[in-house]
Amino acid sequence: MIEFRTYTDQNEAFKKAAILKDSNIECELTQFTENGALFFRLELEEESIALAKGLLKEIDEVSGENFLADFSNEELVDMLVNSHTYSPVMVDAAKTMLVERNPNFDFSSLEKQKDENEEQLKAGVNGGKGQILFGYLFAIAGGIIGLGIGWFLETSKTKSNSGESYYTYDESNRKHGRRIKWLSIFFIILYTVLRFLWMS
Repeated sequence: MIEFRTYTDQNEAFKKAAILKDSNIECELTQFTENGALFFRLELEEESIALAKGLLKEIDEVSGENFLADFSNEELVDMLVNSHTYSPVMVDAAKTMLVERNPNFDFSSLEKQKDENEEQLKAGVNGGKGQILFGYLFAIAGGIIGLGIGWFLETSKTKSNSGESYYTYDESNRKHGRRIKWLSIFFIILYTVLRFLWMS
């Protein structure tokens, strides 16, 4: 490994090392004294230098904007748990902010929350009775809206942190979606035929 950066602030050194390690960039942090002053040396593999520079530059730019300063720790943790819904720069900025507030923050605890979220996504959510009721009403009215609601309930998917795609709605909602879809198709055809017979 070769020297990447040298810091005089221990917290800053540990913060940058934690960010790099969390981004799967191998690094080592060593301390040394020079003229009675304590320094912290961050070392990286030579092939990782360019990647680390780019990552820390983006984080420094975002941190400079300070747009996450008003976020609570819970909100920052939520960003990391649901990192698939945010840009990589925002996720890295959230990591930086958490480390600044708590240098000993345990990022491994987020994995349990991610696993729990994964299980919730697998199960799907309940869209509520209102959406289903409107779907049936529009289906009976023979409108395209009913068909759209049914199709959406049955087929919409959500992507997880792991990259897996799961149905957004639970099995019960998807069954209603299928019924609404076919009911809409039936009434659209029925009203089309009746209109044709009435006009002929």
